[in-house]
Amino acid sequence: MGRSLRKSIKIGPTRINLSSRGIGCSVGVRGLRIGTRAVGRSYVSGGRGMLRYQAALGSSSSATPTMSKATSSALFTGSFAILGVLFLSALVGGLVAAIGRGARDQIAVLSLTTAVIVGVAVWAIWDSRSKARARREAKAARQKALDDYVAAARALIANPKPSEIDARRAQQLGRGVPAEESKEEFNTAYRDAVADAIADQLITPGEQSRLSLLARGLGLAPETVKQANRAGFLEGVWALIKDGNLTEAEDAKFESLRAAFRVEPADLQLALSKVDQLRQARAIDEAPSLFPIESPLGIKLKKGEVCYFSTRVTEKKLKVARAYVEDGERHTEKELGAHREGELFVTNERLFLLADGTTSIKLDALLRVAVEPMPGAEAEAVALTVDGRKTPYYFDAPEPFVLVAHLFRVLRDHRAKEGEGA
Repeated sequence: MGRSLRKSIKIGPTRINLSSRGIGCSVGVRGLRIGTRAVGRSYVSGGRGMLRYQAALGSSSSATPTMSKATSSALFTGSFAILGVLFLSALVGGLVAAIGRGARDQIAVLSLTTAVIVGVAVWAIWDSRSKARARREAKAARQKALDDYVAAARALIANPKPSEIDARRAQQLGRGVPAEESKEEFNTAYRDAVADAIADQLITPGEQSRLSLLARGLGLAPETVKQANRAGFLEGVWALIKDGNLTEAEDAKFESLRAAFRVEPADLQLALSKVDQLRQARAIDEAPSLFPIESPLGIKLKKGEVCYFSTRVTEKKLKVARAYVEDGERHTEKELGAHREGELFVTNERLFLLADGTTSIKLDALLRVAVEPMPGAEAEAVALTVDGRKTPYYFDAPEPFVLVAHLFRVLRDHRAKEGEGA
C-alpha cells in the first residue's frame, strides 16, 4: 500500500495544504474559496449544505458540466477581487498597526503575515491561469499549423502535376508538425502514387519529378520513400516477367524502372537473377544456332546427335506433406521433395539425366515444358509433361529459364528439321 502525507495549516482566510504531491493553498470565506492545487491547477468552489459547485479555472474542462465559460470567468474575477481586497486590507492594517504600535505588535505581525500569504496565493493563482492560457493558445496554434499542413499536403497529393512552389509550401508547413495519423496517411498516399506511376511498367521524367516533389512536400522519411520505391520497382518488374518472357521493349522498361527508383542490387537478388535468366533466354532464342558442348563421359550419342547444354539438377517428386480430416472428408497437402541429384543434358534428339542410373526422354515425347512454382516452396521448378507418363518430371535447376530456353530451341529446331525431311 502506498503512503501519503496530508496536513492543512489555516491562517486567517488562508489555508495551506501540504501533501506528498506538493503544496497547495486557497483563500476565501465560508461558502466561497479560490485556490491552487499541489499539481498547479486553479479552482473556485462554493456553496452551502447540499447546494455546492466547483469549477477549474484556466481550462475548458469543468467539474460542473453545466457551468459555462462565462460563469467560470465571472467567478474567477469576483473571487480575485475579493482576494485583492483581503490582501490590501491585511497589508494596510498591518502597516498601520506596525507604525502605531510597533513592528512587533501581534496584530501587525498577523496582518502582515496574512498579506504575504494572500499575496503569494494571488500570484500563484494568476501564474497558473496565465500558463493555462498559454498552453491553450500553443495547442490551438499547433492544431492550426497541423490543419494547414494536412490541407496543403492533400492538395499536393491530388494534383497530377504539382509545382515546386506547392511542394515548398507543404514542406515548410510540415516542419515538425505532422501527427502520427498524418504520417501514415501520407505514407499510404505516396505508395499509391508509386503504384499509379508504374501501372504501365514505365516511369517518365514527369512521373519521377512528381514522386520526388511528393516525397519532399509530404515530409516523408528517407526510409519510407526507399521502401515504397523498392515495392513499386518489384511490382513493375514482376509484371514485366510474369509471363516468363522478356522482350527488348520490356527490358528497356526494366532499366527505366531501375534508374528511376535507384534500387540497390543487393536488395533485389531474386528479381535481378530472373531478369538475367530471361535475357539469356532471349539471346538463346534469337541466336542463329546453338553451340555444341562436349559429350558427357560414359554416354554414347547416336549418329548425328549433338549435346548443347548441361546443368546440375535435383529431380523432385510430389509427396504427401500433410493429411487431415475435415467435415468428415480426408484431405492431403502435397509438396515437392528431393528424389535424386544428377547432371541433366540437352541434345538435339533427347534429354537425359545422369544420376543413380540414366533417365532418357525423347524430344518427340515432350508434350509440355514450363517453369512452375514448387508447391510448398518459394522457388520454381522445370515441369516436363511426357507422353505415356501419368505425372510430370520436376527438375530444380539453378537457372530454370535458361534450361527451358534451350529445350524450346532444340524442340523448335528438331521439329523444323522433321518438317524439312517430310
